[in-house]
Amino acid sequence: MKEREGEDVDCLLCPIVYASLCMLLQNTRLLITHILLCHMVHLMQGKLENLERAQQFHKMTSFRT
Repeated sequence: MKEREGEDVDCLLCPIVYASLCMLLQNTRLLITHILLCHMVHLMQGKLENLERAQQFHKMTSFRT
């Protein structure tokens, strides 16, 4: 088993993939905490990315006018 190598990759993968792995292991506590953490991180990253994209788009459009 390559658990150590997979740990870093899990957060990059969809939480559903990790959920299926945890269901096989029947480790519900780890499953719930990991999904909650990943979900919060993805939400925060998404908001930051959307803000950056909006700012870049605004800069691009304001230069043209």
